[in-house]
Amino acid sequence: MICSQCGREIPDGSLSCNYCGKIFVTKRAPGELPVSRESLVATQPAPIPRGSGGSLVQPNRPQSVDSVAKAVAFRRYQRWFFYLVITAIFVAGIFYITKISSDNSALVAKINDGDMALKAQKDAIEARDNQIKVKETQLQDAKNSFQDVQVSLQAANKLLVDANAANEKSIKDITNLQDAVSAAQAMATTSLSVSRNLIQELGISIATKEVALLPLASLPEQMNGLDTDKDGIPDWFETIIGTDPLLADTDKDGYSDLDEIRKGFNPIGPGKIPVDLALANKYKGKILLEKVSSKLSYAWYIGQNGLRYYLGSSADNYQNLLTSTYWTK
Repeated sequence: MICSQCGREIPDGSLSCNYCGKIFVTKRAPGELPVSRESLVATQPAPIPRGSGGSLVQPNRPQSVDSVAKAVAFRRYQRWFFYLVITAIFVAGIFYITKISSDNSALVAKINDGDMALKAQKDAIEARDNQIKVKETQLQDAKNSFQDVQVSLQAANKLLVDANAANEKSIKDITNLQDAVSAAQAMATTSLSVSRNLIQELGISIATKEVALLPLASLPEQMNGLDTDKDGIPDWFETIIGTDPLLADTDKDGYSDLDEIRKGFNPIGPGKIPVDLALANKYKGKILLEKVSSKLSYAWYIGQNGLRYYLGSSADNYQNLLTSTYWTK
């Protein structure tokens, strides 16, 4: 306890201060006789006298006073130790609470991260499911397309078979005609007049205006002769097809007569050559005789491709028939 007069610490339960002599009033136990001030003063040690400088003169203390001082110091150490323990417990509590709060925050963050990761995985699974559905739809479409292609392939196969059959028939017709021409060639080597008679016998008369509606085949390489305008077409053949042998570009449209014939354009007028495909189909595989005058006729052959090939004229006993690569091959 602390003396209220001098402010020094004295043992708890003391009746008076050991330093200044202040007497404390205490409760007495039941049955205890009241203590007089004189007896109390007599039992208390005398106050410590002060020296000339005002400082207290420390007398020789009895053994009980030293033990009391030691007890007071021990209690002081106990109090500070208790404060230190309480402070340590308080600091440890704050640290533990802080750690728990930090751990809880980290745990909450992990839970949030886990939720986000789970949501991302769910979204990824949903996206994969959508992709699978799209792939399944595409696969079904591909199966349907494949079935359509199979049907188309079967139809194309049938067309190919039919075309092969038609080609075989055409080849047979051409073979028969080639045989006839071979026979005609053999006869022509004996006498040119035989070929003339053959052409006239097999040929079908046709008007010049109808011949102009049949597409002209490319010019044979063996068409030799004078080429005055240097357009690649001999003068004699230009006379037959109606172009000017003195002009490389008869219709003066910027393109030579030979280029226009090869590209299907009309060399003597604007646009393309007028073609009658129905007429060409009608005369396929036939020899046509274009009668120019009573003494002159031009012979044409309509191939399976619908094009007309020049065989020659009555003036040369249809000599071109014997030299054309279409026949010699």
